[in-house]
Amino acid sequence: MCIESERAPDKAISPATADVIFQTLTGRWVLQILVALSSRELRFTSLRREIPKVSANVLTTRLRELEAVLACHGIFIQP
Repeated sequence: MCIESERAPDKAISPATADVIFQTLTGRWVLQILVALSSRELRFTSLRREIPKVSANVLTTRLRELEAVLACHGIFIQP
C-alpha cells in the first residue's frame, strides 16, 4: 500500500465528494494508517505491525475506504 500523492490541481471536487473524503479521513485508525504509509510502501502485515492495536478486519476496511476516495492505492510488492 502507498499514499497517492499526485492529484490534478485543476479538477474541482464536488461538495458531496468532499463530504465523503472528509468522513473517510476522520474515521478511526485512518490517521495512523496514513502516517505509517507516508514514509514508505508497506505490506499489509508490516502495516499491522506498525499499528498493533488495529484488527486485520478493521485495517482491511479502512484501506478499502481510503482506496475508494483515492487517498492510497494497493500495489503488488515482490517478496
